[in-house]
Amino acid sequence: MGADITDVRPGDTVLLPFGTFAWSEKVLAEAAKLTVVDKSISLDQAAMLTINPITGALLVESRDLPAGSWVVQNAADSGVSRSVIAFAKERGLRTINIVRREKLVTEIEELGADIVLADHPDVAARVRAITGDDPVLLGLHGVSGEATSLLLDALTEGHLLRAAV
Repeated sequence: MGADITDVRPGDTVLLPFGTFAWSEKVLAEAAKLTVVDKSISLDQAAMLTINPITGALLVESRDLPAGSWVVQNAADSGVSRSVIAFAKERGLRTINIVRREKLVTEIEELGADIVLADHPDVAARVRAITGDDPVLLGLHGVSGEATSLLLDALTEGHLLRAAV
């Protein structure tokens, strides 16, 4: 630490610059390229700050969907899914978000999600009742097994399902 470095202090939790190989015991990086993480953010949350939003953005951008298109996703309370909601809203896309527990519905709605449904065997029928004749053009799944099957049933035939984490 040089005397001219004032934004980063020993003991600060920092985000490494994009492209830095992080699976190392020690990393040498320019202080100016580090982002100090607020102490109120847990290490678990800080570790996801540089990957979840980027993953969410890339999933939304993976298809050139016209504004107003529907995107359906499960695991809607995950970090990636929360980012998908924000990026989809920015692009004028509408989201159908499936959560495992009913108590999460309001929380996800407050993020700007258009539709939030608790996971249930009839979720695909509920999605179709809401969307009517509008196609659901993109499905994002972060849960495997039966949850993915239910998501496929909600997706308009012939359209794309992508894995999210």
